[in-house]
Amino acid sequence: MVLLVYTISIIKELKKYRLSLFFFISIWLQFLQMPDPRCLNEGFKVKEMAHFAKLTKHTQDPQKKNAVIMGRKTWESIPAKNRPLAGRLNIVLSRHIQELGDDVLVRRSLEDALSCLQEESLGNLTENVWVIGGSSVYKEALTSPFCHRVYLTRVLKTFECDAFFPEIPEDSFKIVRDSAVSEDIQEEDGITYKYQVYQRVIDK
Repeated sequence: MVLLVYTISIIKELKKYRLSLFFFISIWLQFLQMPDPRCLNEGFKVKEMAHFAKLTKHTQDPQKKNAVIMGRKTWESIPAKNRPLAGRLNIVLSRHIQELGDDVLVRRSLEDALSCLQEESLGNLTENVWVIGGSSVYKEALTSPFCHRVYLTRVLKTFECDAFFPEIPEDSFKIVRDSAVSEDIQEEDGITYKYQVYQRVIDK
């Protein structure tokens, strides 16, 4: 099992990670979350959300789907008309909600969610698993021994936000290239940002 993390981070003075969060696992297993509307305007979200949708929907096997895992608050932050996220298996983490409809699985913890995706009935139909925040889920996944990569969108502007992505340990991850991710500076609605991919350093 390989754990990948995808996150949008708005930078405060180019040092601290600011909100918008995505997690990407791959069962491989992968994680992700939606940008906070308090931090990003609607124009910026169009291009970035297209990038998000493309990544989280794409599979090598057309007979399989990807899964997205998210906490309850992240689920509720998605506009009702857009949930569940189309073309993906949606899994919501909650200790209180029992069900959210036929198209959504509810599990009590990240561990439970990953376990159910390894069962034959789901594992054979799932190619990648994206877990969509929030902060506590990111923190847990980032420290997981399965965490292999972090896919980061670094927004080059300061915004006032009240949620933060965990700091990426510099001694545990290094920046690498991914042919599927552009290295060019991106721009949308006057906001510039760039994609970065971090990979866990494996001790030899």
